[in-house]
Amino acid sequence: KLLGYSKEEFLEKAIWEIGFLKDIIANKENFTELQKKSIIRYENLPLESAKGKKIYVEFISNQYKVDNHKVIQCFIRDITEKKLAEDILNKNNTIL
Repeated sequence: KLLGYSKEEFLEKAIWEIGFLKDIIANKENFTELQKKSIIRYENLPLESAKGKKIYVEFISNQYKVDNHKVIQCFIRDITEKKLAEDILNKNNTIL
């Protein structure tokens, strides 16, 4: 919902094939890194919505096992307002 993609766009696809996730997990090698490390974190990640709007997120993905099945869990938090406020503060500090 955050980025304007439908549920259908996510079904039957590998995580690295999904439009906006190509920005997060650029290729299968990064996905393999997640499987080896069990966690990947991006603290200030710019993404583009389905309509082309830039959104900044914190992205954390981890993997674990449940009943011998591998589960990959992703947390995505919109930090756009925080990022824009930081940019304004940094700009004002450079002017002083």
